[in-house]
Amino acid sequence: MVLFWYPYGITLPADGGWRQRIAFSENFGAIMNRFHYTTLACLLVTSSSAWSYSTSVETGASAGFSSGRSLASDLNTDSHIDQDSFTSASASIDGYSASAFASAGVGVLKAYAGANIEKGALDSTSYAKSLFSDTIKISGSGAARSTQIVLNFRVEGGISGIGAASGFINFAGGNITFAHNYYSAPVYTCGTGACDGVSVFWVPTNTELAISGLLQVAATADGYGGLFDPKKRHAETDFSHTARTFISVLDPNYSLSSQSGYSYAAVPLPAATWLFVSGLGLLGFGKRRSNLAG
Repeated sequence: MVLFWYPYGITLPADGGWRQRIAFSENFGAIMNRFHYTTLACLLVTSSSAWSYSTSVETGASAGFSSGRSLASDLNTDSHIDQDSFTSASASIDGYSASAFASAGVGVLKAYAGANIEKGALDSTSYAKSLFSDTIKISGSGAARSTQIVLNFRVEGGISGIGAASGFINFAGGNITFAHNYYSAPVYTCGTGACDGVSVFWVPTNTELAISGLLQVAATADGYGGLFDPKKRHAETDFSHTARTFISVLDPNYSLSSQSGYSYAAVPLPAATWLFVSGLGLLGFGKRRSNLAG
């Protein structure tokens, strides 16, 4: 029996066996699934008395893969409380190789996956995943029960060959997702609509708010396809240039603090972007006052 495991949220077209190429042995997949659910459970639990923040990473590599079995494979995981996480994986045999690494810190995620075939018609594949969770509080001298913030999810990286990347940041119910694969351009989604990775919304004040983030990548080198197209024998999904999370509080009477101590301070935005954000803030404030008056 072969257990198929797919990087959470990453989808690729069924181009002549991708789903088989990214599959691993039963033992490999079973371990991955256990770690996946354990990690999600850890991120869903927020307790200020228990810890400040948590991080988790996982990587896998498979060299010389075919029909659910690998000539060589490697799996590594790492997770910590109040500490960054890092791990890597590599596999190499008879001209097939694959490698991956991932690191996770508060608001800072990195992931890399690469695969290569020097000779042969089998495949090589790898993946990496990094996650973090933290707790944030917006407080200040004002009496408002809620205030507006700017959430910015900035992902930098590139794909060469067959590969994919995806991720998200979720804060106080506001969600930004990111997706990129080898056949289409990067796409950000804020809630249900397309965006540029920047979202403006209201959050409660003087309340502990959970934030969590994910970045994951995958890459595969196609041995059989490489017999006809040499470019398919090499793949790299490099998002080690970092996925960062920034948060700005629009009301100067309020400020952000986190249990981890990380500031989430945003880099200066272009003037046009700030004008747009400020306009959204004023529009939202006007609507709220109208609703209160009504």
